[in-house]
Amino acid sequence: MKQLLLLLLSITSFSAWGCYDRSMSETENLSNCTQLAEQGKASAQGTLGAMYYAGKGTEQDYVQAEKWFRKAAEQDYALSQQSLARMYALGHGVTKDLKESVKWYRKAAENGLPSAQGQMGVIYVTGDGVEMDTIEAYKWAVIAVANGHQQSADFRDNVAKSMSSDQIVEAVARAKAWRESRKK
Repeated sequence: MKQLLLLLLSITSFSAWGCYDRSMSETENLSNCTQLAEQGKASAQGTLGAMYYAGKGTEQDYVQAEKWFRKAAEQDYALSQQSLARMYALGHGVTKDLKESVKWYRKAAENGLPSAQGQMGVIYVTGDGVEMDTIEAYKWAVIAVANGHQQSADFRDNVAKSMSSDQIVEAVARAKAWRESRKK
């Protein structure tokens, strides 16, 4: 009975935390995550990618990290989309490609990940992979803050200092339209 209870708890833990269980060794976590990732579970694929990326429970391996992040990202797993974007932005395990980075950040942002929404704001201010556009930067910062990414509030306020009131109104209208399009 005790073993059955432990099995049920571990299954519950995997569904809640992907495949990583802090009470287990790194080797056990790597094994569990690999098994679930190979079965196609996106959260496990993302966690496995993160383990390879950080060298947690295994040697650091950007090629394996990219492989697993991509599998999860292609299933619309926003955290892995953001991780893949970061790999392209930094050139970790892939050729540095800012346009590809923007593509994956945008997917993560569109899938509702507040940190990726904030990053889209940064991208539009820096022009890394896109044409610089303070209205789009402000729009994404507004969206990120509305979704709980408070780190984007200072960024939004700093961007506003270089904008006219008409530009701010336009950015807020774009953010509102974006949110409304999500309700459908």
